Amino acid sequence: MIMAGINNSYGAEQPAADSIFAGVMAIVDAVHARKPGARIVLQSLLPSNEEARNRDIVRPVNERLADIVARPPYAGYVRFLDLYPAFVDAKGAQVTSYFNDALHPNEAGYRRWRDRLMRALSQDRALHPRKPG
Repeated sequence: MIMAGINNSYGAEQPAADSIFAGVMAIVDAVHARKPGARIVLQSLLPSNEEARNRDIVRPVNERLADIVARPPYAGYVRFLDLYPAFVDAKGAQVTSYFNDALHPNEAGYRRWRDRLMRALSQDRALHPRKPG
């Protein structure tokens, strides 16, 4: 499981979205190179409490990640888990009651994350059962 990038949006290389996307994909590539038979769950960036950061960095990075892992070769071994929608309200604003400090989830946020992650893992295992041996 990989979740990376949001901390890099603070004091990031410019353009931040490109830098973060490249960094996350470098992690995916490194994990796959080290464990080529592993299924990777790539989790989206969570929303920040700053709409400009979400608009300019978080949503574009999430969209690019979802797009690239849906295509070969990544589609064969990466599952994208988009957590962003589970942490925003109907207007698209961060649900602050899920965060300690507008960036890191609190207990309620981790429960919400856990529930989505467990569902995604179950679905992925059903689609890609382990091979014996």
